[in-house]
Amino acid sequence: MSQINTINRKTIGQSIFSLAFPAVISSLVTVFYNLVDLFFIGQINDPNQVASIALTMPVFMLIIGFASVLGVGGASYVSRLLGEKLYIQAKKVSSFCFWIGLILGGIFNIVFVMNMSWLADLMGCSEMTKGPASGYLTICSYGAYFLILQVIFSFIIRAEGASKESTIGMALGTVINIILDPLFILKMDMGVQGAALATVIGAGVGTLYYLYYLFYDKQTILSISLRWFRLKKNVIQEVFGVGFPTAVSFGLMSTSIIILNNFLSSYGDVPVAAMGITVRLFSFIPLIQICFSSGVQPLIGYNFGAKNINNLQGIIKLSCKILFLIGMGFFVVLEVFAPFFASLFIQDKEVLQLSTHFIRIHTSIAPVLGFFFFSVTILQSVGQKLIPLILSVVRPIVLLVPMVYLLSSTWGLYGIVWAQPISDILSVILAILLSKLTLRKIFIKE
Repeated sequence: MSQINTINRKTIGQSIFSLAFPAVISSLVTVFYNLVDLFFIGQINDPNQVASIALTMPVFMLIIGFASVLGVGGASYVSRLLGEKLYIQAKKVSSFCFWIGLILGGIFNIVFVMNMSWLADLMGCSEMTKGPASGYLTICSYGAYFLILQVIFSFIIRAEGASKESTIGMALGTVINIILDPLFILKMDMGVQGAALATVIGAGVGTLYYLYYLFYDKQTILSISLRWFRLKKNVIQEVFGVGFPTAVSFGLMSTSIIILNNFLSSYGDVPVAAMGITVRLFSFIPLIQICFSSGVQPLIGYNFGAKNINNLQGIIKLSCKILFLIGMGFFVVLEVFAPFFASLFIQDKEVLQLSTHFIRIHTSIAPVLGFFFFSVTILQSVGQKLIPLILSVVRPIVLLVPMVYLLSSTWGLYGIVWAQPISDILSVILAILLSKLTLRKIFIKE
């Protein structure tokens, strides 16, 4: 496959760059997509509308998380099948992911619409934010088909080497969203519902591009034809087995955000709005670090499989240096320019002041946070399944939730905000220790 050819031809640094760079670009597109809605909602200068966007983020993440199960699991299986030249099987897997994605979209649509009031209460909505948040989620639920399919095929199309087409599909959604947001939110005065509509239409355009590629590109081996759809045990096990940790990770992150928002909502909608700005802005950092780690994963897996321990150690050391520099860069920029970035999303003085403090608190973990995600990637690459799953549970639930309860009772509002970086630093330490112990055992055996 192309990754192996890259490894054989290039230095470690060149290989890391060529594999990780497209993944990082894709993550930037995804985060930018997320920030566009918040930016234009912020131009209304209404803290309640900004807070409603923040409150709906966990549910939106849940949709993307379930889609990523099919995307990550399907892409992993498709790439292996293509390597074995089992092209018919690859068609069956891509078709399986498409039709299950459609069914999943229908389930989200029905469940969300029928339980919207309960969802709003669960997310911690106040009387002022319940209406806008419910409106946003209702439109997203009707467009869940597009949101899910766009995510699934951004992964699966990349699995057969079409990284350019995969990135175009995501970029198209972002461009359409940028064009439609000011029209719907500001010109047509639709508020958060306009943001949701722009997001859904953008995802719809991205999905249509992927469908066009699948139908008309003569080089693709993939298919979404119903005649290839099979509910085979091995397909279900492979797709959901690999993708399950992704669902757990997204699900628990959504749960932790809901818990944080519920604690914050007791202080009013202003802190919720400030945290919404903080979380969306801060999300640049972990997403880039996660995608960088995912990009390097084939290098780690290949060298581990080839028992090339010297190369493996070199890849890990250089990747850690790059992750630290990425985190440090974000740390310096956001610590210094926190007021400026917060002001891009709202001009309300109280929200702006809190956002500035919250951004600086969250960014304090940036230089080392990447080591957590990279440690999980290393463990997955060398065949570990249980430890990465444990770490995925520990970070957002086992450490964060008790920390929120403990610090909120002693430090109040700022205790809630500090709970995230403090639990993150403990997660980083634990992940590094577990990955080092695992690698040490492997190196000793070798």
